[in-house]
Amino acid sequence: MEVKHPYEKFRQEMDPALKSKQEEFDLLGYPDITEEDIWKYMIQKKWKKAKGEARQHEIIQDIMRLKVSDYMNFATTSALVEAETRKKDMAAGLEEFKDLFS
Repeated sequence: MEVKHPYEKFRQEMDPALKSKQEEFDLLGYPDITEEDIWKYMIQKKWKKAKGEARQHEIIQDIMRLKVSDYMNFATTSALVEAETRKKDMAAGLEEFKDLFS
């Protein structure tokens, strides 16, 4: 069972702030970053350790303070970790395949 982040209950209410930040990133030359990508960053990185009960204005303030460079560092690291995980999974699968023919 997946445990939800305590700030998930504010997701719908954060749509205007997320949309505004996504439009800002688009204007800065990053049109592929979506509102969902920004929310994922906030949940997985910025608010990884939620500090109890946050107020809506604090959540909006965190979203509006997000810099493209912070998001891109997170996205790059996430992609590298995912690629390494896939590589390990493929190596394990190849070992099982080799065992079939030995």
